[in-house]
Amino acid sequence: MVKRLQNSHQTKTEFEADMTALGSLKHPNLVPLLGFCVIKKERFLVYKYMPNGNLYDRLHPADDAEPSVLGWPLRLRIAIRIANVLMWLEQNRIHGKVSSKSILLDHDFE
Repeated sequence: MVKRLQNSHQTKTEFEADMTALGSLKHPNLVPLLGFCVIKKERFLVYKYMPNGNLYDRLHPADDAEPSVLGWPLRLRIAIRIANVLMWLEQNRIHGKVSSKSILLDHDFE
């Protein structure tokens, strides 16, 4: 999966340092950053493909999309995994923007 970043105020050097650090993070519930690219003012991140997309789209399906398959037991399992990774990030003093659009789900909704 490729994510295009817009309106980044970081210098190329700052961005590369942050992405190198991000790429070194290892946790079972973090999607690995496979690579990144800077072309002029554009920045791209390459992540492992996650077939179930992001949590936001699963919680708020489009009108013409299939209804959400996220029953309450699965939602609880996802929430517990999110809490675990947030706790791990905090313990390691890693801060950043987390939203349901940045939470990606694999084939098992992990």
